[in-house]
Amino acid sequence: MELGNLQQLQFLYLGPNNLTGTIPVSFGNLTSLVGLVVAQNDLYGTIPEELGDLSNLQQLYLGRNQGLTGSIPISLSNMSSLQSIDFACELWQHASACDFVSRMEQVKFEDWIFLAHFRTGKVPAEIGSISSLTSLGLGTTELDDPIPSEIAMLENLQLLSLENNRLSGSIPFEFGNLKMLNTLYIYGNKLSGAIPDSLGNLSSLEHLELGENALLSEIPQSIWNLTRLIELDHSENVFQGSLSSAISKMKALDSSSISMNQLSIPQVLSDLINIAYLNLSCNNFSGVIPDSLANLRRLNSLNLSFNKLEGVIPNKGAFLNHTVISLVGNKALCGSPKLGFPLCSSNVSVSHSKSRLHSLKCILPAIAFALIIVLGLYIHLKSHKGRSKNSNTTGTQFRNNYRLISYHELVCAPENFSDANLLGRGAFGSVYKGQLD
Repeated sequence: MELGNLQQLQFLYLGPNNLTGTIPVSFGNLTSLVGLVVAQNDLYGTIPEELGDLSNLQQLYLGRNQGLTGSIPISLSNMSSLQSIDFACELWQHASACDFVSRMEQVKFEDWIFLAHFRTGKVPAEIGSISSLTSLGLGTTELDDPIPSEIAMLENLQLLSLENNRLSGSIPFEFGNLKMLNTLYIYGNKLSGAIPDSLGNLSSLEHLELGENALLSEIPQSIWNLTRLIELDHSENVFQGSLSSAISKMKALDSSSISMNQLSIPQVLSDLINIAYLNLSCNNFSGVIPDSLANLRRLNSLNLSFNKLEGVIPNKGAFLNHTVISLVGNKALCGSPKLGFPLCSSNVSVSHSKSRLHSLKCILPAIAFALIIVLGLYIHLKSHKGRSKNSNTTGTQFRNNYRLISYHELVCAPENFSDANLLGRGAFGSVYKGQLD
C-alpha cells in the first residue's frame, strides 16, 4: 500500500532507521497528518514542495539525514499549525534558511529545534523575529560565527542549546533579557571574554553549562544569585581568583563542575545540601581540605585531584567512602592509605591542628573574660547580701576597729602606682607599697 494514500493518517514516525531514497512527493497528500518524523535515516535529495500542503502538521522532524540537499522550500512557511521543527541537513544554504525564518514570524511555535548545518556557519539573525519560540536547539551544527544578539528578542524562550560548535566572540550581554530561560547550553565552543553580569538576571535558570570555552576573568558575583540552579558547568575555561563563598547560596545545586580553571577554593561549602556531583579538579586550590566538604551528605562524586592541597585528609562524611573521592595529584596530603596517601607525621598533624587552634585562641580569651565578669558579679552580690544582714553589728564593729580609707588616699599612697613602689606581680595582679598619712 502506498503511504501517500492514507489520507486519515495522523502520525507517521519512520526514524531512526536505515531508510534510503528520497522523501516521497505523495506525502503531501496526507492532509490529516499531525506528526511527520523521518529523522536519523539515510535519505537524500531535496525536500518536496508538496509538504507545504500539510496544514495540520504540528511536528516536522527531518534532521540527521546527511544526504538532504538544496534549499528549504518556502512552501513550508504555510504550515500555520507547526509547533516543532527539527532541521539538520548538511548543505542547506544560509540564504534560504534566512528567507524561511523571516516568513515564519507569525507561526505560534512552542518548540523549534532548528539544526541546520549552514555552509556559512551563521545563526540567522532573523530568528529573533519568531517571538513565540520557546525552545531553540542549534547544538552540534558547525556554527562558527559570533552569537547574534537578536536571539535575546525571543522573550518566551525557555531552552537555548548552542553547544559543541565553533562559536566565537563573547556571550551577548542581551541574554540577560531572556527572563523565561530555564536551560542555557553554550559549552564546547570558542567563546572568550568575561561572563556578562546580566546572566544573573535569569532568575528562572536551572541549567547553565558554559564549559569548554576560553572564558576568563572572575566569575561574576551575580551568577551566585541564581539560586534555582540545579546544574552548573564552568569547567575548562580560564577563570581566576577565588571561587566565591556565595556559591553556598545555591542550595538546589545537584551537579557542578568548575574543573580546569585557575581558582582557589572557599572554606564554606556545607550549605550545598543537595550536591551529588562536585568536580573541582585542576585548579589552584591550596591549604587543607575544608571540613565543610566532609559534611555534604548527598555527595556521591567529589573530584579534588591535581590541586595544591596539603595536610590531613578528613576522616569523616564523604571521605569515608573511598570510591567517590579523587585526590590524585595532591602530593602534600596524608592520612588515608586507602586513597594512596601515607600516614601523617606528627609535624603534619600538629600543623593541621594549628588552623583549628588559631580560632580557639581568639574564642577562649573572650569566654574567659565573660566568666570572670559573671564570677565577679556573683561575689559582689553575695557579699552585698551578707553585709545587708549584718549591717547593725559587723558594719559597726568594722568601723570601730579599722579606719576607712578613701580611693584618693589609696592612689596617692603608692604615688599613683609608680614602678618605684612595685613589690611584685602575680597571677592575680601587681603588689605596691605605700605610706598612708
